[in-house]
Amino acid sequence: MRLPSLSITFVSVAVLTAGMATSIQAETPKPKCTDSSRQCMIPAVKSYLDALEHHNRSLAPLAPNVRRTANGQRIYEGANAVGERIDREVTFITFRNVRFFVDEDQQSVIAFWLIGLNQPGPITSHIAERFKVQHGLITEIEGIIYNEEGTSQGKSAWPA
Repeated sequence: MRLPSLSITFVSVAVLTAGMATSIQAETPKPKCTDSSRQCMIPAVKSYLDALEHHNRSLAPLAPNVRRTANGQRIYEGANAVGERIDREVTFITFRNVRFFVDEDQQSVIAFWLIGLNQPGPITSHIAERFKVQHGLITEIEGIIYNEEGTSQGKSAWPA
């Protein structure tokens, strides 16, 4: 009659394992705004940029199936993969000159910005990324990145 004891132990291990797996998953921040307006989509993208700058994936409102590409290559798929990259992002010495362009019909925000780096560097990265924001969550990120070597204080042609 040890069978009941064995099944209780199995259930306890299964519940413990499920709890551990849940704690490993990245928490998706609950979006504050879920429509496709400029007033909702820009804050979602700003939260992603804050997450990059502070190496903190919990700030980024990523959809579970988010996909990120850079310079035409698929790099990361899924909130965990994108989140891990956010947490390991290089440290910026400057983060500046951010511009947003919004297409509400396409649920898209295009962001341009500059970051200054000292590693491997000095480098100024000129970045343009398109974000698809659906129901307050980022579902797609497509980036084009150009690195200007020799200075971390490179300038853009955009008016200040």
